[in-house]
Amino acid sequence: MDRTTVTRLFKTTDRLKKRRFLVALVVVLILLSPSVLAHLFFWRIEYRLNLHVDDKPFLTLVPGRIHLTHASLNWKEKLRVTSGDLRVRFPISAVLGGRYTIVLDGESLAVQLGPELRKSLGSDTIVFDRFQAKIRILSKRDIRIDFLNAESKTIQFHLTGNGEK
Repeated sequence: MDRTTVTRLFKTTDRLKKRRFLVALVVVLILLSPSVLAHLFFWRIEYRLNLHVDDKPFLTLVPGRIHLTHASLNWKEKLRVTSGDLRVRFPISAVLGGRYTIVLDGESLAVQLGPELRKSLGSDTIVFDRFQAKIRILSKRDIRIDFLNAESKTIQFHLTGNGEK
């Protein structure tokens, strides 16, 4: 083996540089895809439900799952979640499809009620120790709630949908 063979082994060719760049680009795209899907999901949900979510996570690692620590969201001035942990699960097809299911699990959710709910419940703020819901989005404005369970020290909600399609 002569000297030129050894130096050729350690020399990086243009083809190898391009290949490394493409591999690095693919790895970055794969790592960022769950975050992109999460932001597209939030964009669709905010538009469809007239919902505004603050403090969205910048990076998510698992596609179809979002964990909002210190959740903060506002829904049509009817209620506002100011704190707590909320986990959202959705199918990846929710980003493109028109019909999908969202599953929500929450703990220690502090909810400020809007004027209508405040009158009927007689309280400004409720802290839900546990919250679970399964919501089906069927079309642009057609939404079905399969179940909703919310428990606090003062009030409990247990709603079950009728299962119609």
